[in-house]
Amino acid sequence: MSTIKKICVLLLLFNIARADDIFIISQNRFISFFPVAQYWSNDNGASFSEVSLPVSAYVPVNQSLGINFRTNQATVSGDGVTTLAGFTDSQIGFSYYMRSLGAVFNLGLNIPSGKKELTLDEYSTSYLISFNHFNLYSPNFGQGLNVSPGLNWAHQLSEKFVIGLAASYQYKGEFKPVDFITEAYKPGDEIILNAGLDFTINETSTLSADFIYTNYFSDKIEGEDVFASGDKFVGYLHYQNNMGFNHLSIIARFRSKAKNSIPVLGELVEEVEKSSPDQYELYGRYRLRTNNQTYLTFTGEIRIYDETMVYSGVYLLGAGLLPQYKLSQVMTLNGQIKYLRGSYSTGQNLTGYEVGVGLQYNF
Repeated sequence: MSTIKKICVLLLLFNIARADDIFIISQNRFISFFPVAQYWSNDNGASFSEVSLPVSAYVPVNQSLGINFRTNQATVSGDGVTTLAGFTDSQIGFSYYMRSLGAVFNLGLNIPSGKKELTLDEYSTSYLISFNHFNLYSPNFGQGLNVSPGLNWAHQLSEKFVIGLAASYQYKGEFKPVDFITEAYKPGDEIILNAGLDFTINETSTLSADFIYTNYFSDKIEGEDVFASGDKFVGYLHYQNNMGFNHLSIIARFRSKAKNSIPVLGELVEEVEKSSPDQYELYGRYRLRTNNQTYLTFTGEIRIYDETMVYSGVYLLGAGLLPQYKLSQVMTLNGQIKYLRGSYSTGQNLTGYEVGVGLQYNF
């Protein structure tokens, strides 16, 4: 899921409209700086790394309106990889609670501040980092202007059940991805629909289900269709358990895309086989408070990506530690260490590392 979608598509619908909420729009304002280095290598000795320097902020204007912002600078380099460095696109998101409707209106903007019009070698690097199994903090650098309005609604059916519905439209503006193409490229717009259900198991635990459907319009160059992505379905199950100051979270996720349509003799024709792999993911987190200032979050993950006609299947296991230390009432030091190990369907092994440390200031 792209950064702009993360900001403006969903607000964890099942949690935004509980009857006992004090604020629908969060009143916790902050600014965060969290540099992260990610490194990947395989059995052949080939490797690459990405260093991301993201800055994000959230400011509630009042009890009904909140604004968030994110910008980032990244550098990708490695063996046989053309170095790609610069700012990525920036995102601004607005969330407005419409009390009369019991709904939240979102507006997301992707500002094309990132590096684009890449050389052919830079584009090859950009293509490499876009693969989902690397799960990079900066999977792309520059796109056109994106505008995504959306509406989120939730309703409490009973003491145990909350349902949520959401819809958003993502407009994608033209841009030039590579410098050797003179015509502007227009990615297809998107319609995103979401339905969610939240079940309260007991006083400390909940189980949530979330279903997301995305319909893609055709990509165009000078008004002509050049590619059409297959529609996408994503399903989530999320279990949470609050145990005093400690917290357990388990997420199961399934993602599947239909066949794409590709140009053949001047017309778009559906692929014979799917080129986008189905994805199966399981994530676990346990947050432990060791004292009034220190929290340790232990993470684990399993990710499986099916083999397709253009994609080698991938199996990954990962474990990590996210330490958090409160320096003061307003300043928190956050860290991240993660190790991943897996293999392609070809038998080649894959190893990944992630290390990050940063500060969050609440004001």
